[in-house]
Amino acid sequence: KLDCELAPVAWDGIIESLKTKKIDLIIGSMNSTPERAMQIDFSDKYYENNAYVVAAKKSSFTSKTDDLAGKTIGVQISTTFSTYAETHYKAKSKIKIYQTQDEELQDLIAGRIDAVVSDGVSLGDWLKGAGKDCCEFKGPVEPDTATLGTGISVGIRKDDKEMMTKINGAIKAIRENGTYQKISEKYNFGFDIYGS
Repeated sequence: KLDCELAPVAWDGIIESLKTKKIDLIIGSMNSTPERAMQIDFSDKYYENNAYVVAAKKSSFTSKTDDLAGKTIGVQISTTFSTYAETHYKAKSKIKIYQTQDEELQDLIAGRIDAVVSDGVSLGDWLKGAGKDCCEFKGPVEPDTATLGTGISVGIRKDDKEMMTKINGAIKAIRENGTYQKISEKYNFGFDIYGS
């Protein structure tokens, strides 16, 4: 029950925009991670979005670290996926950083990189559209809450208790009154997006 104005912000500057009061909330599929929580606070989660590896259908590797040895992996800058790739794949693979997910997926289609690590929801949509003829899921990455976080949450300025109460109350209310389920069904994710 808030009047909101949408303000697109470059991902690599979004936390700073919140901290400097250029925006009031981050609602952009941001994982709550320990590193980010040092700078901003996070609401209760509003969904879970696991990380997956996508590659060309003709490729025979999986999402396992050893399978990706010697491969070039694309990730978007300042995301949990870039942190994950740097932590888990960099020792054996080349990591290529992109400004946007669209850019990395275009390079995947063109064969300039071997794989992309990103979120299952957006990759699933892409595989139903532009990526359906070329690519497929190669599997989820190994879980790591230190880099991937504990769920998608709303980013809130540190110590803004009033906003935290409003956001957490709204998340709880739509979960309890059935609105959350209706929204999930509308987008036909094919799985429980809230997670366990």
